Amino acid sequence: MRAVVKGRVGVFYLQGFLDGNNAPSFLTIEDIKATEELNIDMLLVSLKKVIFFNKKSVNIGKPS
Repeated sequence: MRAVVKGRVGVFYLQGFLDGNNAPSFLTIEDIKATEELNIDMLLVSLKKVIFFNKKSVNIGKPS
């Protein structure tokens, strides 16, 4: 997935069902690393088009 860049802000637009099991397939580490090279000031993840998500999917990658 590629971020949409407007000005110096990058936005990932996720869509569909976001669950703890499939969350890593929506936004991978490679996507984030590629986005770091775009010279942006801010990176956002939009949940506007997400139909359903649970707490586990939002906490993926968060240290315990």
